[in-house]
Amino acid sequence: MVASDPPVTLPYDHLVLALGSITNHLGLENVARHTLGFKSLREAIRIRNQVIDAFERAEVETDPEQRRALLTSVVAGGGFAGVELAGALNDFARGMLADFPDLRPEELAIVLVHPGDRILPELSPQLGAYALERMAARGVTFRLGERVADARQGAFVLKWGEEIRGHTLVWTAGSTPHPILKGLPLAIGMPHPAWPGPPALNAR
Repeated sequence: MVASDPPVTLPYDHLVLALGSITNHLGLENVARHTLGFKSLREAIRIRNQVIDAFERAEVETDPEQRRALLTSVVAGGGFAGVELAGALNDFARGMLADFPDLRPEELAIVLVHPGDRILPELSPQLGAYALERMAARGVTFRLGERVADARQGAFVLKWGEEIRGHTLVWTAGSTPHPILKGLPLAIGMPHPAWPGPPALNAR
């Protein structure tokens, strides 16, 4: 169908709207303004390009503090998305060091900030601890029990006022349903009590 086609009415028994979700900045306006999201391919490409740009700028930067900030990426959120991104950024950035011989591994930092006492709360404590141990061994730094309260250009601001500087700031700490759902004349929430749930995968 194209936009000029007349509308079509389709009968249904159950309607499933699988529109995905969008980033939820939890009302933190500066976080929305100064950080990148990680919900789409376009955002992932933007993160990659920003890291490459940071390496190119760091190679000619003479101020050690500015150089370290350029080579620091900070990810807020220790769920699946944040942990996946931190691991991928760490591997990507450390792999690029071979192409930038003037940059030293100790100048590079990938930091994951999470308010909980362990990453990957969706998994068992044992699996979360294993993931943290393996990622830390590969160079990722973890700031657990720390909550992002604000952001400015080039820094996350934690709850007690401490700042974590970084050229690449990514927010993965919240999601919310697609806003188009709010405009639909439908009851949204828990399934109707009469709905038996999705069919079993092995149903005949």
